[in-house]
Amino acid sequence: IYCRGCSKPLCCSCALLDNIHSELKCDISIEIQERQKELDAMAQALQEQDRAFGAAQAHMRSAVSQLDRARADTEELIHTRVRQLVTHVLAQEKALLEGVSAQYQRSYQEIAGQLGHLEAVLQRIRLGGSLVQRMKHYASDQEVLDLHGFLREALGRLRQEEPQYLQTSVRTDSFDKFKVRLQELVSCITQGTDATPPRRASPEATNPRRDSLDI
Repeated sequence: IYCRGCSKPLCCSCALLDNIHSELKCDISIEIQERQKELDAMAQALQEQDRAFGAAQAHMRSAVSQLDRARADTEELIHTRVRQLVTHVLAQEKALLEGVSAQYQRSYQEIAGQLGHLEAVLQRIRLGGSLVQRMKHYASDQEVLDLHGFLREALGRLRQEEPQYLQTSVRTDSFDKFKVRLQELVSCITQGTDATPPRRASPEATNPRRDSLDI
């Protein structure tokens, strides 16, 4: 016999003597079955969460791959074009590569932080679901009763987690500014002018975005 008011099992003698919670008494096997059903429902909800987090993880990994490809393409273009330049332009090549690397790191770190959080929560979700299944098959009745509250609280916190997708799509065009600077440098050299691209006198020259790229 189990008393839902006291949240503990009772012997037959205590059950007969205690009239205060008479309406709260039930067969302990029924109580265990109901608790197991509750845990099963939470485990099923975790499976849905697992799929959601898995999809978010795949999205993040795809974003990293796109960023890697954009970086590789830009660096290859830079290497190919700069090799055509004279020796004194090698300093500009180095500056361009450093700019690409810095841009890549800024973009990658933003994605990597979200991906790390996703993977940590996803691991907790899977461990939680596995623990519920193992308890269902191997735990004793007393262990189910003892661990139910702890598991319920832990699984409840996990269910409140939501996968964080990228707030915006990957901006691979952030590498375009380096391609533009490279073209300006090559144009200056092929025209026989100084290796340093001339400053334009138009108001665009004062654009903060352009100035922030000066190395």
